[in-house]
Parts: sequence; structure tokens; C-alpha cells
Amino acid sequence: MKNLLGLIMIFIITSCQSQSNILKDVENLQKLHNEQNQNSGKSKIYLGKDFKPIKIILNNLKSELESDNIILIFSWANTMPIANTNTFYALIYDVDKGKSYYTYNKRENYKNIIVENKSNRYFIEQEYLLNEYLKNSTLNHLQNFENQSNSAEVGTDYYLFDTKNRQVYCLEDIVFEEGKPARYD
Repeated sequence: MKNLLGLIMIFIITSCQSQSNILKDVENLQKLHNEQNQNSGKSKIYLGKDFKPIKIILNNLKSELESDNIILIFSWANTMPIANTNTFYALIYDVDKGKSYYTYNKRENYKNIIVENKSNRYFIEQEYLLNEYLKNSTLNHLQNFENQSNSAEVGTDYYLFDTKNRQVYCLEDIVFEEGKPARYD
């Protein structure tokens, strides 16, 4: 009986530790990116101040994620005329399982975070970015599509965090048309 109780305690501790490690990895990657790019003109990665959805998402997925080897693609859904809301879309890809989790919230009740196993029309861009990253191990080739719109209503910033390979990408003000980044010349 003591052995069984000991195994259960180890499982609980390692499960909580994995979620804590993911959150720490994401926060460290965010901090590193912001420090490295503070004088470059690139925007800082912003994942929330009073409302931190990544922490809530990871708590919601603690029984699903078995390791801290994930790719997280996050974007705020702030567009004009309703700027500075707390709505977001996040795709979490468990690399070891090959499984995606789609998380989002709604403006009316932003603290109610929805986690689904199936994609919907709001995740076309995140899936494109994930597939590009998995195929190329980088998103540098998409920098040509940044900062093309003249309106805050059009483009969106996307953040990609790869916790295993310690990579972070901030794609600023990308415009997607029919599921692919659009290039305006």
C-alpha cells in the first residue's frame, strides 16, 4: 500500500512539475526575446499582466500534457474598434504525442478558457504557422510578410514558443488570406 501511495505522489509531483516547467520555459523565452530585441524596433512579446492565459491554459491541460516538449502559438484577438481586450487564440502542440489542443476565450467572459481537441476556422493561421515550423524548423522565411498593413484592424501578431529547442518567434502584424500569409507589394 505504501508503494502505491508513493507512486501516486511521484506521479502528481512530476505532473505538476511538468506544467510548471512549461510555464517557466515560455516565460524565460519571452524574457530573452524581449531583452535581445529591445533596441531593434521589434515589438515586445506580451502575454498578459493581470490576466495570464498561458498559466490558465497549462492548468487546464495538466492531465493531457505528459512532457514539457510543446510548441505554443499564441495571438491576441485584439482588433479595432475593440482594442485591448483579453481575447486570444492559442494552439498547443504536444510534440511527443503529436497532438494539438486549441484554446481560446470570448470577450464576454474572458476568464472562461475553452480547450478543444478539434480545430475550427479561428485556428487556420496558427495551424499554418505550426506546419511551416515543423517542416522548416524556423519561421524566419515569414518575416517578409510582417508589418505590411496600415491598419490595426488587419494584421495580427503571432508568437511561437518551442520549449524543447528553446526557440521563440514573434511575427508582427501578419495578414492572412485564404489560410496563407499575404504579400502586398
